[in-house]
Amino acid sequence: MSNINTAVSVVVDPNVPGRVILKNVRIAFAWLNEPQPGQISEQTGQPGPAKYGAMFLIPNDQTEAINAIMGVMWNQATAKWQDKATGIWQGLASVGKLALRDGMTKSEYDGFPGCQFISASTPADKRPPELLSNFAGPDGAPAVLPRPQSMLYAGCYVNAQLDFWVQDNRFGKRVNCEIAAVQFERAGDAFGAGGVAANRSAFSAQPAPAGSFGAAGTGGFAPQQPQQFAAPQPAQQFAPQPAQQFAAPQQFAPQQFAPQPAQQFPAPGQQPQQFAPQQPQQFAAPQQFAAPPVQQAAPQGFPAPTQGFGAAPGGWTPPGK
Repeated sequence: MSNINTAVSVVVDPNVPGRVILKNVRIAFAWLNEPQPGQISEQTGQPGPAKYGAMFLIPNDQTEAINAIMGVMWNQATAKWQDKATGIWQGLASVGKLALRDGMTKSEYDGFPGCQFISASTPADKRPPELLSNFAGPDGAPAVLPRPQSMLYAGCYVNAQLDFWVQDNRFGKRVNCEIAAVQFERAGDAFGAGGVAANRSAFSAQPAPAGSFGAAGTGGFAPQQPQQFAAPQPAQQFAPQPAQQFAAPQQFAPQQFAPQPAQQFPAPGQQPQQFAPQQPQQFAAPQQFAAPPVQQAAPQGFPAPTQGFGAAPGGWTPPGK
């Protein structure tokens, strides 16, 4: 029997509107070491600002966590749009402009079918998301992972500090999500290919093994010992060197060169010397390589989740309920 807790939990920060701590959630498309170029703008044809980003998968049966996220987004929407929030919300949901979306819209990717997912990002010109180990650092808080790191990867389970906010400007209306911090929670099967200051006190950490901030091979790092320097050496005394004497230049007798024999040509009526033509070098035929088989993933069919939106979101119901 496994003792691993598979439930996703959401802790809402009562002091910061829109902020949550998402715990024990699986991560996908983890662009956390370096920012990725933004999408091409339809107006300018140029890529948008570079961003750090990730997607957080919540299984459809985790209704409590999903409804908690929906409630946080709805509160942000009503604070911004007030009595117009219901109509705007329904319009944004219909075109995928809410931060929480149905995983069936990305069913071609591992892990998305049967889940809802949060799409979150942070612009590169803001504070990069803080990346944390599950081991404590010298100050007792979770150790910060230096970039680039390999501890956080697509498919592992993490805790994350997220901030939901409403966009309403010349680029349109959306309910977005920004990443403040991501902490490694536990390993998971890796998926195939694909500024807000972090509150580190919101995360817990276990004591690190003696002599290191993390186990070897898990992305942890050992503290560096201060380098010891030897005491300075006394200045070296040098004895003056006597002036160097040079001998008179050596005389060389002119070198004699024997003349080369003149090239002999055949006398009239004689045949010139025949040379056998060289055989062209033979090269082996290029090696044939078989193309790797394309991995076929059988499509999984899940009914789309039902969301009820009356005067306010009526809560999320998993498929089949």
